[in-house]
Amino acid sequence: METVNIACSSKDTVYNHIPKKLIKVTMQFIFILTSNNTIYGTQWNEFPKPINDGYLIADMSSDILSRSIDISRFGLIYAGAQKNIGPAGVTMVILRDEILDKVNRKIPTMMKYRTHIDKGSMFNTPPVISIFAVNRTLVWLKSIGGIDFIEKKNKLKAQKLYDEIDNNELFSSPVNVENRSMMNIPFVFTQQGDELSFLSFCKKKWITDFKRPSFSWRF
Repeated sequence: METVNIACSSKDTVYNHIPKKLIKVTMQFIFILTSNNTIYGTQWNEFPKPINDGYLIADMSSDILSRSIDISRFGLIYAGAQKNIGPAGVTMVILRDEILDKVNRKIPTMMKYRTHIDKGSMFNTPPVISIFAVNRTLVWLKSIGGIDFIEKKNKLKAQKLYDEIDNNELFSSPVNVENRSMMNIPFVFTQQGDELSFLSFCKKKWITDFKRPSFSWRF
């Protein structure tokens, strides 16, 4: 029987940081993480190192292509296109060949990576328009300077917003500084903050349709 263990969690502090002791966790076989938390605004800056012949697996849907990543440290990376690459309907997968031989149970044909590899990602009819849009994103990204350029730009944009949040008495960030995401930036109103006035100000600037979770605003 397979066992799934939670290596560590910051649930008791509303997921406002990534526990440091998680970096040194001992992995028996696989360790699965999400590189960027779109809800709570945390992001992995340092990934745990696989030991004991384990594999590091990551869902990078919301920050793939936003920064440089050493993919050699991972056994498997998967990312849905709809958050950072292109329209829904495309999934990007990067995996080590030896992982395909580690499967020891029956998996439906459609759900097997081997099926799609053997068929050149065309086991069934591919979403042509979505794939075309992803291609245009990749061509554009390469034309502006690639991952290194976009990473610098993303860091600059995020830092400008964090600086305003940290220096404005109306707002505060619920996320520990060392784990702040450059993709999803939550903030809460302080006692001096006026949510209705803020909404009115944004509306005048043609900034509308905020998605407001129960405890914070996010960009």
